[in-house]
Amino acid sequence: HRPPPDHKPPHDHWPPPDHRPPPDHRPPPDHRPPPDHRPPPDHK
Repeated sequence: HRPPPDHKPPHDHWPPPDHRPPPDHRPPPDHRPPPDHRPPPDHK
């Protein structure tokens, strides 16, 4: 088994281009809580 050919170290990995943070995610519009779920009418 011959030693594998000289493994050159991987190319310098430049850091990826400046990742600008995603645009401000505005919170979704006011989610009003669902209307009060009244319990079903008394099942007699």
